[in-house]
Amino acid sequence: MAGPVLLVNGQPVAPAAALALSPAGVALVLRVPAGETLTSATLTVTAQADAPATLDAARVRLSSDLDAFPAPAAVRVVSASFDGEIAIRGLKLRGASGFARIRTFSNGAWAPLTPIDTVALGQEQVFPAVAAERLVAELLAAPSADAKVPPVPIPSPLSVSSVSFKTTAQPCRVSVSVGDDPAFFTRAGPLPTTPVAVDGLGRIAARWLSEHAGTTDVPVTIRAAGPGSVLVHSFEAVSAPMAAPGGSKAGAGGSGSTPPAPPSAPATPADTLRALLCDPGHAAAHAIGVAATGRALRGLALWVRAGSAPVSGTIALQPDADGAPASAPAVASFDFMLEGGTPPQWLMLSAASPLPADGASWAVCRVGTGELLWYRAPPPAGAIAPVVSVDGGAWQPAPADPADPAPAALQAIPFWTQA
Repeated sequence: MAGPVLLVNGQPVAPAAALALSPAGVALVLRVPAGETLTSATLTVTAQADAPATLDAARVRLSSDLDAFPAPAAVRVVSASFDGEIAIRGLKLRGASGFARIRTFSNGAWAPLTPIDTVALGQEQVFPAVAAERLVAELLAAPSADAKVPPVPIPSPLSVSSVSFKTTAQPCRVSVSVGDDPAFFTRAGPLPTTPVAVDGLGRIAARWLSEHAGTTDVPVTIRAAGPGSVLVHSFEAVSAPMAAPGGSKAGAGGSGSTPPAPPSAPATPADTLRALLCDPGHAAAHAIGVAATGRALRGLALWVRAGSAPVSGTIALQPDADGAPASAPAVASFDFMLEGGTPPQWLMLSAASPLPADGASWAVCRVGTGELLWYRAPPPAGAIAPVVSVDGGAWQPAPADPADPAPAALQAIPFWTQA
């Protein structure tokens, strides 16, 4: 087995494979090779691009304020209930001259039809896909010709003979969950026909594997609020061998193609070290000295401590751009999750394959939930000072310790390279 795979019915999911969705969902399996840990996983999905089609009359139930539809007399309201939540692209009410004000019901709330909520009877109204479990049309009489009356449609009983809808196969309120846990990802409204990233899959799947020792399969379920079809646009995952006790030490200039045992704790006690805060509003980055070795990077370790609550985030390896992390895509990224309130520890990160030294110049820490302290220490000679970003802003030199105006480096990053 070359690496992690995504399976459906025991077979790898083919590129652009279409999966039929429903509230019950479709079951997938993310399988990791035995003896390895999941380093990262990315999944993008999209709806199938199809032309709007007339909704089968068997999939909609129509009623009115007089109960029956078609009604024996003029009605004020026409209601439609669908078999689950569907994507509506157009509608047409046939009957007397007039208008209808449209509201849709989705995810427990009513909302006006967008971008325009009033349609003319007898004309097909087409609009961007809207998720709807139910729909209500309030009938409006045409404006009066009397100059004393405001020229706006007013609620009034009208004769309506039929209603038709145009829909697409776009699934609505697509969600993704692992095991029996609640959904960690939900996309409101109809799934677009452009790729959507399922954020958090790598982190949640890695946690599942850590909580279910001995298993290599992560059960993944994709659901929708009604019938529809989803395409698996892309899936990429990376795994790495589990760290073996007694492996080679990881230190500046160390080597070894397999993850080593954690380094010894820093000589300076954690309670006397300064630290940079990493949380949803604060990111931090530190230069990695691997380029000078001339070897490909295989992994690194960060001396960190989680806050009182669990913390999750990503360490990305970025190339350099004028003394700061480049905005170019990361060479590699590692999702992590740490329990809260634990002592300082080494956060060990291993790449599944060698990474070019010149591309992995910076380790960038971004936290999605919780707080992480990344410890600082007096910088070694020639060290590049760490940089920080607040609320997604530009990278700036990290604030200096008031007791020591010299820029303090983060705790030196041990790393190991390809042998």
